[in-house]
Amino acid sequence: WDVTWVQRLWCIFELAAFLKSRGPMAKDTPVIRPILFGPCALTIFGFTCVVMFVMIFLFSLGLRAALLPSVGVIFFFVLYPAAVTFRDYFWSMDTL
Repeated sequence: WDVTWVQRLWCIFELAAFLKSRGPMAKDTPVIRPILFGPCALTIFGFTCVVMFVMIFLFSLGLRAALLPSVGVIFFFVLYPAAVTFRDYFWSMDTL
């Protein structure tokens, strides 16, 4: 879903019709998730794995002094956009 989802009457009607057709005894309820959660989570996981492998390699070469500040800067520039995406999603949940 996106922020405009609740502004489109047809989507709300479709969801209401689906819930009504299942009846009150339905066990599972629908979960609305953004399409960005998967790519963001995979990006964070993959990037963290790559950074850990690079850190292990650099530690084995004896490069420890400049490693932590550089890794911190790299984490900031790569993971900050993912954090902003998650924050925007949770702020938009107020609309829903």
